[in-house]
Amino acid sequence: MSLQAKLGDALTLEKPWSAKESWRVLGIVAEFVEGTERLECIQPAISIFGSASHPDFVQYALEFGPDPNTGGLFYPITPQAITQPVINNVLGAWNTTTIPDGLYQVRLHVYLTGGRQITNVLVGGLRV
Repeated sequence: MSLQAKLGDALTLEKPWSAKESWRVLGIVAEFVEGTERLECIQPAISIFGSASHPDFVQYALEFGPDPNTGGLFYPITPQAITQPVINNVLGAWNTTTIPDGLYQVRLHVYLTGGRQITNVLVGGLRV
């Protein structure tokens, strides 16, 4: 269930929050913190969800690199480029058992027609 669905009308500021709604918000925040703590260290594999779509879409690839990545080194997560757009679904699975423990970042690399590319979709601070 989405955060917005859990909060319902509690997100609107048109009326004062009741005590029950305030506690509901705190409960959802607690769930988020607990979930983040569990995901602090990613092992042995993780599914990566998101979207890879564009009007000029050709293909996409998921890549990982060290964080910080001063050398701009990225390695493939997906064994080959994916030629079907994905919207709000699994983009790929990252097997972290083959890499040393440390901090990493994941990049979504989208290839467009005319040789254009989108590579600025990064998630960093991932501890393996």
